Amino acid sequence: MIKKFLEFIQNIKKEDRLAIIYHTDADGVCSSVIAAKSLELMSIKPVFVFTQGAGNITITEKTIKQLAKKNITKIIILDLAVDSDPKPIKKIEEFAEILVVDHHIISNDLNSKRTTMIKSQNISEIDPSQYCASKLIYDLFLQIKDISSFNWISAIGIIGDFGIKTWKSFLDSVAQSNPEKLKILFEAEELVTYAHMCDGEKGIEKAYQALYSAKTPSDVVENLKEYGAVRTEIEQFVENSEKIGEFREGVGLFYCEIAPKYNIKSKVSNILSTKKYAGKTVIVVQLDKKKATISARNQSGKISMDSLMRECTQGFKEANGGGHVPAAGGAIRREDVGAFKNKIIDFFSK
Repeated sequence: MIKKFLEFIQNIKKEDRLAIIYHTDADGVCSSVIAAKSLELMSIKPVFVFTQGAGNITITEKTIKQLAKKNITKIIILDLAVDSDPKPIKKIEEFAEILVVDHHIISNDLNSKRTTMIKSQNISEIDPSQYCASKLIYDLFLQIKDISSFNWISAIGIIGDFGIKTWKSFLDSVAQSNPEKLKILFEAEELVTYAHMCDGEKGIEKAYQALYSAKTPSDVVENLKEYGAVRTEIEQFVENSEKIGEFREGVGLFYCEIAPKYNIKSKVSNILSTKKYAGKTVIVVQLDKKKATISARNQSGKISMDSLMRECTQGFKEANGGGHVPAAGGAIRREDVGAFKNKIIDFFSK
């Protein structure tokens, strides 16, 4: 698989029009910055670097039209489980060659004459939920160029995807020259995440630019300091979790529905699942006007959040769900929230 990665990168020609598509979380942003900066060292500059927006883990029809309109001939897709719906990939193959670098559980094999798919499980026995895209793309590009100066960007992605224990030695090596750097890496990840919570796609683009232009993690913190206000809202929901949610002690399930100003469900579920409800299952449903987005966490790994979300979103219109064993997400129509909650309860009643 590493050989196939090298072949794809080395076959990018000057006349090619290259696009990079990435996921909206810290891991996705960091992996795209590492890819873009690594390619720049090879005198290759993407003409289109973008994200599809929250909740889209496969390629949308809008994205296909955008790529075709811009005459894209090569595409790198990062941290997106596009193999869960192969049909859009087949449409893109009609006008472009594709490289998928991802760490989600394999749903379908997309490898063909026009598509190269590399999953972390293809090259390592490390739990795929831990071998995040920003570490995977970093390791892959290291086979071509010395990009060790980008190690701190990979570290931010690792922190964002809860790979801290698995990659402790790597994080320690990044912080080795500066004892304060590890603290700043955590702060940088927090602000990258908050940027999306505050400003959606616009915020993610700001985070991308902040990371791309930064020479150090401190630069990222300085460039994104405006998003620190989100922390207050997160703390309020965490502190009041017992009042706004319900905990079913018998099955170890915490469930809550929130309607916050910012998109904070993932951060709230992360904190609750590691502190207040460690080892338990945490489901946070964020209510919008027409839809509800869901964040599911169980850091013990004893119950698969991927299986839970796939099963409990199945059968609803305009719904999707999936992810990793300890962490997964999904989206449903707001009108289906009650039925979704019942499915969650039934799941734990088996």
